[in-house]
Amino acid sequence: MMKFLLSALLSFATVHNVNAQDYLDAMAKRSCECVEKLPENINKQTITMQVGFCILQSASPDDKLKVLKDYQLDMNNPMKDGQKTGELIGTRMASVCPATLIKLSSDAIEARGSVSGKINKVDADNFVVFSLQDASGKVSKYIWLTQVKTNLDLAASYNNLIGKTVKISFETKDIFDPKISEYRPFKIITNLQAN
Repeated sequence: MMKFLLSALLSFATVHNVNAQDYLDAMAKRSCECVEKLPENINKQTITMQVGFCILQSASPDDKLKVLKDYQLDMNNPMKDGQKTGELIGTRMASVCPATLIKLSSDAIEARGSVSGKINKVDADNFVVFSLQDASGKVSKYIWLTQVKTNLDLAASYNNLIGKTVKISFETKDIFDPKISEYRPFKIITNLQAN
């Protein structure tokens, strides 16, 4: 009998966790659909406000109650919990529709450039991020977000690049960072060549 109860509790916990993922993913998907309808030529401040509005609009009354219960965030009080709610859903949006978020910032290309140096770290959470140390000793981060021209099988070997010297070409784009609820510049890799 005890095994049965333990199994039932574990099943409930698993289903509850999956449901938590499901409703947040559904909110992120609806937020992405809303963001996709925004005009491309609006300014950065308006975009930030509109993305926040899309996130609020994506939540049903039931979703708002679940967010309050699961994360102690009151979506009916955006002045108090708006930033943290934006971080929660915005992070999911980055996984659901990264191309849409990039599209919003497509007019914000600030710089193109290239740099050579040694890869000293590779992070792979939602996206692969290479930390590269140039000849002057400065370390900068470069994100693998889209198709990259390369002389490597990058998908199979990106973790093996630590300690290797490479040349990276990149575009700098302003992309919404849900952690700070603002746009900030990211260096997006367009070309990576190993020496």
